[in-house]
Amino acid sequence: MVILAGKISGETSELALFNHTTIDQTNEAGKNKRIESLGNLVASQAFNTKDYAQDIPKMIKDFLEQRYDGQEDIYGACFGIAAPVNNREATIDQSGVRATLYERDFGQQLPYKRVPVSFINDMEAIGYGIFLGDGEKQLQELYHGNQESDPQDRRALMLVSGGLGQALWYWDENKKRLSPISSEGGHADFAPRTEKEIALLSYLKEKEQDKPISYEQILSSPGLVKICNFIQSTGEYGNQNPNNAKAIIEQSLQGNPLCKDALKMFISIWGAEAGNMALRYKAKGGVYIGGIPIPVEFLREGDTFVNAFTDKEGNFKTYNEGISVKVFQEQDIVMWGATRYAINAGFVTKGKLAIMREKQLLD
Repeated sequence: MVILAGKISGETSELALFNHTTIDQTNEAGKNKRIESLGNLVASQAFNTKDYAQDIPKMIKDFLEQRYDGQEDIYGACFGIAAPVNNREATIDQSGVRATLYERDFGQQLPYKRVPVSFINDMEAIGYGIFLGDGEKQLQELYHGNQESDPQDRRALMLVSGGLGQALWYWDENKKRLSPISSEGGHADFAPRTEKEIALLSYLKEKEQDKPISYEQILSSPGLVKICNFIQSTGEYGNQNPNNAKAIIEQSLQGNPLCKDALKMFISIWGAEAGNMALRYKAKGGVYIGGIPIPVEFLREGDTFVNAFTDKEGNFKTYNEGISVKVFQEQDIVMWGATRYAINAGFVTKGKLAIMREKQLLD
């Protein structure tokens, strides 16, 4: 039994197949209970989304032709989408790609057309990857808060990649687990804290013809490039032109002064907004960040992130000092989380029945 999972974003998308296992357990009353369990990653492949901008579902067709041997049935599919999901559809508008996606079109690419297919927001998928199963054990700790958290405390999730995602995870008493509340907080107005950040805002307002500047325009891969261009515009570093986030990070790690200053400013703004989320969501259970591939050691350097995270007015500095910050690797965790969601939502049982019915119709 196999689940198809995916991460769909404007920059890079990835698809994967995960196998599934069923475990029979006996409870204290002697009754048998069947537990659906996520198995191993069977196959995966990354795609440049721009190559499929006119027909993103074709990505599934190409993936299955190259990676799926057909020996086990695909019982369902779930995709973490870097966009709001409403009424079984989502519109990606990111990194030069704009496309409206429909669950039914994705389902048509599967060997059996009646199996369950679901879109979830990528922030929800990340949360399912962390908070269901043992996903939290895979994380790295950036800052250890000075207070113990309760399993039922709220968590805040922050994804900085091609855009900026923010979500709250709260304890759902009915489900007896953490559940998500998504947001569009990344599109809130950027609030500068220092003279240099005020100058950055003025620079971006001029570039954008005085349009609003959101946090997403700064805390994202394109935003890091904008910060680098802003610092370059001061004329202090000569004529350099790093034009993508990956190059800026790599050159920063190699000691390039322009890129180091740009990355330090980026990390400081990131830490401050992560601290805002801790306050906004009362996230005593921790703030979870990830996405852009900055090594944790660099995030720790000089306490730039942590100082900005805790630099709040009055007693709220002490409040944030009690909250931990953990780092996740965004790419794989979206697909793991989408698969966990599918299993928890009963896709295996539903898919098995759907395949049986479809085979009967074909006979």
